[in-house]
Amino acid sequence: ATRKSRPDIDGLTAMAIISVIAYHAGFPGFSGGFVGVDIFFVISGFLITSLLFNEAAATGSLNLGAFYARRVRRLMPAGFVVVAVTLVLGAIFLPPASNEQSSLARTAIAFAYFGSNFYFFKKTGGYFDEPSFGMPLLHTWSLAVEEQYYLIWPMIMLLVFHFSGARHAESFMRRRSLWVLGAMFVVSLLLSISTTRDHQNFAFFLLPARIWEFAIGGMVGLAGSAFYARLRGWAEVLAVGGMALIVYSIVVLDHGTPFPGWVAIFPVLGSALLIAGMTADEDGFVRRILALKPMVFIGLLSYSWYLWHWPLLSLFRIYNLGVQDV
Repeated sequence: ATRKSRPDIDGLTAMAIISVIAYHAGFPGFSGGFVGVDIFFVISGFLITSLLFNEAAATGSLNLGAFYARRVRRLMPAGFVVVAVTLVLGAIFLPPASNEQSSLARTAIAFAYFGSNFYFFKKTGGYFDEPSFGMPLLHTWSLAVEEQYYLIWPMIMLLVFHFSGARHAESFMRRRSLWVLGAMFVVSLLLSISTTRDHQNFAFFLLPARIWEFAIGGMVGLAGSAFYARLRGWAEVLAVGGMALIVYSIVVLDHGTPFPGWVAIFPVLGSALLIAGMTADEDGFVRRILALKPMVFIGLLSYSWYLWHWPLLSLFRIYNLGVQDV
């Protein structure tokens, strides 16, 4: 499970971004496309954990400063450009000195310190609430959740390695990391299920009820090569089963589904099974499909597409409503 180039993971990222954009644009057949974000979380957990563990195994330590610097360089410049452009477009298309203008400004400030999910948790009736569609930076909630996870999980891993001591073998550190991820997975999933019905904004927007999605990706990333060698005979079954769960989620779920809660197990477990199946068999059919060049191309552009699609759609809708109201 080492982090070599994985075009199939890029292809899975493409599936996630296509489903999110198609859902937001209202295309038929994508009523549950919002689960693309859950797929992103699983992929992120898989990649970040694999990356950090391999670094620790190779060098005996983790350079958190370098890790955080890489994250900031990769994510923030594009993010700030989108926020700046959105503020300019908001000044042009939103009613002057309106609640929409001030809400947009406050969201932009919250985004700057990775806290926009807290803003939407407090200020909206929920992600699926009609007025939320008029918030041009609503989509930044998921980026904030990712950044918060990127902040805490490397520190937890560092503690795990520190208390493992230098004398312990790589297999010991792997097992101990898996135990920690497993505990995080169980507690967070139970929290998500128990809070979704009566406190959906908490379950949807805030990290504690989302950690399990990253954690299961991390567990798939830490399962060693010996584990995947034993899994090889089942690889294609896992990959096809995982893909079926993802497609089911995208097609069948809708904005009326209490989410995340236990229903989020479908896309999250599906993503984990799919990644595990593709990791166990590099020549599998599903892996070859997702690794096709068009899918990889879309996957590599997914971050930019995610950043830009929602502000443009949202401002277009607000402007159109304004025109119709006149």
